Amino acid sequence: MSASLTDILTTQKNGVVALGNLVNQFSGVYNNIPTAQLAQANLTTSVVTYYTASTSQNSHVNCINICNTTASTLYVYVFIVPPGSSAGTGNAIFYNAYIPASTTVLWTGAAIILSGGTLQAYASASGICMTVSGGSST
Repeated sequence: MSASLTDILTTQKNGVVALGNLVNQFSGVYNNIPTAQLAQANLTTSVVTYYTASTSQNSHVNCINICNTTASTLYVYVFIVPPGSSAGTGNAIFYNAYIPASTTVLWTGAAIILSGGTLQAYASASGICMTVSGGSST
């Protein structure tokens, strides 16, 4: 039996959390978001645009995989840049992120790239491979 919103709010007010089947319902929504590979590249030491959202619709990023293929610690910078802006601390997803030697880091979440916006990145040295997954939104 599913709990109604009134049931949930009443139990929350009384100090009891009763989410019933809501967790499964929300995870089902997340699992149905269209996903495709948006970009895959070996990062350079200069800021490069690896993906540009269509000018007619937003895009979303739900997974960024960063692999350090070297024997040295490297640092990574990844930005979701609004149209007409530049990569910087105000739009960073990774900023000076420490990636140990021979390590893979996986970021999952939800980030929106506004129509005409970009995903940009760079690394402190060569040896970082980045794969980005997501899709277009309407």
